[in-house]
Amino acid sequence: MSLQSIQRFSGLCTGAFRAFFAVWLALAACLASAQVEQIPANFTTLASTADRMISYRSQNHMWQTADGATHVVINRGPGLSGQSLTLFSTFDGGSTWVNSGVNLPKSNGSSTSDGYLVDNRLFMTYDVGTGIIRAAELQYDAASTTWTLQKVETVFSSGTNLALTPAMAADALGRRWLTFTHQDTVTLNFSIKMMVKASADAAWADTGLIFGNVDNVSNERSGRPVTTRRGVGVVYTVKADTFWAERNNKWALNANWNKLPVYTKQTPSNDPYGTHFSAIVDAGSNVHLASVDGGKVVYSRWMIDQNTWTTRVLTDDIKASYLQATIVDGKLMIVTNSYTNLSVYQSTDNGASFVRTHALTHPPPVDLINYDRPRLETPGISTSPVPVLQQYVDGKVQRAMFFAVPVSPTPP
Repeated sequence: MSLQSIQRFSGLCTGAFRAFFAVWLALAACLASAQVEQIPANFTTLASTADRMISYRSQNHMWQTADGATHVVINRGPGLSGQSLTLFSTFDGGSTWVNSGVNLPKSNGSSTSDGYLVDNRLFMTYDVGTGIIRAAELQYDAASTTWTLQKVETVFSSGTNLALTPAMAADALGRRWLTFTHQDTVTLNFSIKMMVKASADAAWADTGLIFGNVDNVSNERSGRPVTTRRGVGVVYTVKADTFWAERNNKWALNANWNKLPVYTKQTPSNDPYGTHFSAIVDAGSNVHLASVDGGKVVYSRWMIDQNTWTTRVLTDDIKASYLQATIVDGKLMIVTNSYTNLSVYQSTDNGASFVRTHALTHPPPVDLINYDRPRLETPGISTSPVPVLQQYVDGKVQRAMFFAVPVSPTPP
């Protein structure tokens, strides 16, 4: 019998029966809450004057190196001489964060970034707030725990068009694939374009491919390339619709990709850049996608051998806006805001089922502190405990709190 049924039934009872049911309900509520472990916040020194401090969900901004360190790129805000995007590291599990001294040249307060880590080499892309997309390569030295910026190049540049929210992945042949939202400032049309770098020495080239509709109604769209065992796929959104496209490594660079619909939102969207989703790939090349719809968390899964997508709603309306999916020790974790706090959902069966395992909490707001619908960040691939950053507002400054979330081997 559900708690709702018991509550309706207890309302019909009197005397001893009502007292019995009151005690039973209190015990049931206690047992239910005991299953979700609370983790209090640790407040960090990370700070910014940019709302996009940790940027968009469709992009990756946090990584773990083999030595156990965690690294994150944050936007420190405007007025920093074109070096707003900065790499920070923690070597003590989130207690202290160190400015690496590596800034992405010409980045500004509106720049957003994306990247992926290969061993100790970090490949990044970012926009500079106009019609320019850039790519950078950073090298990590574990012995000295230092980063160096080794290369920066232009991916796309236009004086008459805008280029925003880039994301990038590499296929098994080393080719890099980059999507970004493009606007023609003459027609005002928006589209999702794709660039490719065919080899380490090659220049970036326009594939000529367009993902999704082209219109001047809304820029609510973005793409997220991911690597599969047979090629590259792209999760992309255009307003209410989410799609999947995939190519095989054997195909020509400008060949059309196979495309599938994934999900259509059922409620009006409040996602101006179409980025409130997180896509990751497991060891079997299956794609796991977390997104939001009307404050609810939605989970979609693509199984590579069946080439099919399945979707289900994981939560009621918890005012979810920002969320992140993570593969951790072979298990799947989704961290999402639930009103002003964060909730953690874990799966030990490759997404077949999820259990809410942790509530990430913070003190009540005081003075100018505001926790409303917080942005958050986790690595796409992690070890346990998973590092989690939650952004909050302190007057005119954006700050971040930190949580270390363990994997539950057998969620309750």
